[in-house]
Amino acid sequence: MPSDWGIAHLYRRAGFGADWATIQSKLAVPLADTVDELLDDVVDVTRPTFLDDDIGDWEKEYMLRDWWLDRMATSTKPLQEKMTLFWHGHFCSENEKVGDMRLMWDQNNLFRTNAFGNFRQLVHDMSLQPAMLIYLDGAYNDKWSPNENFARELMELFTIGVDNYTQADIVAAARAWTGHNIDDSVRPYTYEFRLDRHDTANKTFMGQTRAWDGPDIIDYLLQENTAKKTIAAKFVAAKLWTFFAHPNPPTAVVDALAQVLLDTDWDIKACLRALFLRSEFYSTTARRGLVRSPVEWLVAIMKATGLPMTDPGGDLPSFSAWEMDEMGQFLFEPPNVAGWKNNGAWLGTTQYWARSSWVYNYRWMFHETGFLEAEVQDVLDNTGLGSARFATAVDNALTAFGIYFPSDNTRNRLTAYVKKQYEAPNEWDHYAWYYISQLITLTPEFMLA
Repeated sequence: MPSDWGIAHLYRRAGFGADWATIQSKLAVPLADTVDELLDDVVDVTRPTFLDDDIGDWEKEYMLRDWWLDRMATSTKPLQEKMTLFWHGHFCSENEKVGDMRLMWDQNNLFRTNAFGNFRQLVHDMSLQPAMLIYLDGAYNDKWSPNENFARELMELFTIGVDNYTQADIVAAARAWTGHNIDDSVRPYTYEFRLDRHDTANKTFMGQTRAWDGPDIIDYLLQENTAKKTIAAKFVAAKLWTFFAHPNPPTAVVDALAQVLLDTDWDIKACLRALFLRSEFYSTTARRGLVRSPVEWLVAIMKATGLPMTDPGGDLPSFSAWEMDEMGQFLFEPPNVAGWKNNGAWLGTTQYWARSSWVYNYRWMFHETGFLEAEVQDVLDNTGLGSARFATAVDNALTAFGIYFPSDNTRNRLTAYVKKQYEAPNEWDHYAWYYISQLITLTPEFMLA
């Protein structure tokens, strides 16, 4: 049977964490059953109505970002949202160039509905999605002046990786994708195939001379050419492991996960199941191998405090994620088509300071919902517990933030701080809960994914 730390690790990586009661409830359940539950069928999501409002696109972008953060924090299918985030970083589009959040929503929900689906089909669907067509210059790609952007990134970043194609292959693929455009006479734009703009002549792609059409390129890479399909399977397997476990995945792990993709003809759910059941996923290297991205960090705080990013009813205060740009991860605005880097990219002084600044500005809202009052303040005020109350209050606060296995150093230093703050001879002596909330979110344990 699984261990409590193993279940906690699984829920942090395959979602955004879980409370202690949930973790305890899974200890008597076979690990495979828990993984299958996390991989249960995806749910359909209703398109946010504000996307149709007569407001600026930049407003829609902030609103959709907040909507998604709320969904990550509250969804009953957290792995579906985690995979949506993964695909958002794999098949990148940037709204600064796309300029229409309705198209970005369509792409976002394509990733959501195909979170655990067939990778080859997802590549097909993504390649004809208007946001991608605009972002990688396929919207007006024609036979008179073929644009190479999408053809290059399809191979380099989406399927087979660098050094597995030639410039001649890019040129041929660019010609194949001509005519796969958008209809800009309607709003929002839709995909349209323009035969008059398509290059119908023969092209030589990877040594094969045919009248290649764009979708044929995908099928050749992911189905027809066994060698390229194997390369692509290893490429995807390595990216999944890097996202969910740790960078620099072992060759044996990549090969095994790639074989699952090959054996199932690109079934992502089967690959994820194999990934979460591998012993290496629960190793010390994996448990300590990932820093939470700004999105994961913010969602973890939302889950812990129960506070939303938006509150339509106005009954609760709402967070703001304006600082996410300085943290380094602004949803719907990746830095480039390669997406966001991980780990060290989140630990620069600017990024770390942005996290500290954010929680400093918003920790007062925790008090609005009574967060940590009973767990911390009531315990501190109970002098009948003696000096033990300081460590108890810290333990309660750590648990509330989903830190179930703190290091002695973290626990001891927080305890010493709370004791000093509480015993300070000034009016702030009863605000230990207020300060500890900021400190906990910046501990190594909370920074780790």
